[in-house]
Amino acid sequence: MQPKIFELKDVVVTNVDPFIKKALDKWAGNLISNYTSNFFLRNVLRSDSTIVKLQDIYGKKNKNYAQKENTKIEILNMRKISLFEKKNRVDFSFPDFNEFFSPPFFIIDKCTFKDEDYKDADYRKILFESKEKDSWGQIVKGYFIINRNDYAIIEYYITMCDNPEAVPYKKILLSGTLHRTIKYNRLIHFTKSVALNKYYLSNSKLDLEVEVLADKRIEKTFYYNLAMYYFVTNEPTNEIIKSNFAVDKDIFKVKFPFSEKFWNNQNQLPLTNELQDFLKKVSENRDKKKEYEIIGNF
Repeated sequence: MQPKIFELKDVVVTNVDPFIKKALDKWAGNLISNYTSNFFLRNVLRSDSTIVKLQDIYGKKNKNYAQKENTKIEILNMRKISLFEKKNRVDFSFPDFNEFFSPPFFIIDKCTFKDEDYKDADYRKILFESKEKDSWGQIVKGYFIINRNDYAIIEYYITMCDNPEAVPYKKILLSGTLHRTIKYNRLIHFTKSVALNKYYLSNSKLDLEVEVLADKRIEKTFYYNLAMYYFVTNEPTNEIIKSNFAVDKDIFKVKFPFSEKFWNNQNQLPLTNELQDFLKKVSENRDKKKEYEIIGNF
């Protein structure tokens, strides 16, 4: 058996570039062209290690690749709350839905590819790395997991910051405060619909960290960390949704009434001990309006 194993590995190494090219060529054809799915989305923003924003959303998403504006969102339920000390307030915008559903992608001619052993013989894990540094002085890295039979990409991971110290600072327009993104990681997973025999986005994660430098207004350098986790809860349908939130708007700006009954009865986004402690802190500081800024719907 050993000669056969070595022979297979040799074949994988020599055909990695044409294999990834074929997978990318087939990507659009492997996806469901028009579908609706129910989803949950949890967004948690931390300042250093302290939670300052929580947002949970339940809604419907329609994806229609035949349309120029191909994403529509219907918010069905939401809870959100934020707590900031006014003296150190630095605004942090969440991505919009268009940004969240359009992760950065590499250019195939500017990357190298190599195989990595994978636990399932029906799939192939291919690592990629950019040949040159980007405008931020970073090497982009990541991987694909691809179905060997239909060339469908079932998992995609990309990390954008391999050398954070080289990332240049930018100024916040009004305040002049300097900041820079020092971590950007995305993980995306696609699942095959049994009924349609094609794939759809089933979950997506974003892990983002921003360094904010101390200045005359900010006592000390600190770090914002944003974690976003999206997942669907049903097989795709052809349901027509009633879009009620612009996909090019900061997700935290969603306005929707809080339903205590819904959030108490759902079991998809439980409140961890850390989140419960955050909510307790918000409650304890609601009357301290000179020191704190609180935004929320519950």
